[in-house]
Amino acid sequence: MNEAIDQSLQERNKITLAYIELGNDPVFKKLPVARQQELILAAIKIGKETAHWLQDLYQESDPRKIAQAMKIRVRGDEVKGKKVKSFYDPQKEEIVIYRNVVDGLLRTVDLPGFSENILKIFVALELFKYLEKNKIGVVYKKFELPGFKLGPFESKKNMPGLSLVASYAFIWTLLKLPMTAANFDYLVYVLFTKD
Repeated sequence: MNEAIDQSLQERNKITLAYIELGNDPVFKKLPVARQQELILAAIKIGKETAHWLQDLYQESDPRKIAQAMKIRVRGDEVKGKKVKSFYDPQKEEIVIYRNVVDGLLRTVDLPGFSENILKIFVALELFKYLEKNKIGVVYKKFELPGFKLGPFESKKNMPGLSLVASYAFIWTLLKLPMTAANFDYLVYVLFTKD
């Protein structure tokens, strides 16, 4: 396949995944399609730019090594009965990856680019959450919309899924993961069956 066409399809797949992620968001669904596209592309841009910034700053694309350079500890743990795969603990300044969940994914996922990078994907996801809270700001809050207004009081509407869209773009860019047809199909399955 022509490289330009392949790159174009990969970008389209990323945008499609973003639509799937945001598809059930009541605020997002009410927006005009042009505004939806604008928000998705802006979130993807933030994710990509953050990945490039980190790569330039640390001359590294392995999120585990970047976390180490940032003095963030990465450790494995076991979990029973929970669906959580990973999390960032700000009190201990550490990323915790549940080994048994990762091991289970390794047994079931056999996709080029993903299987060998599952641990890095989870570390990168949690590293992005850390960066949102401590360096770049929470992505979805950058796109708050006016909500209910009563006198001097005004609420804001937001779309938390935009942070996930940015984190996906961060992961793809940092790890240089291909968005092949097989990877796209698997991610669509994960998004439709997640808890």
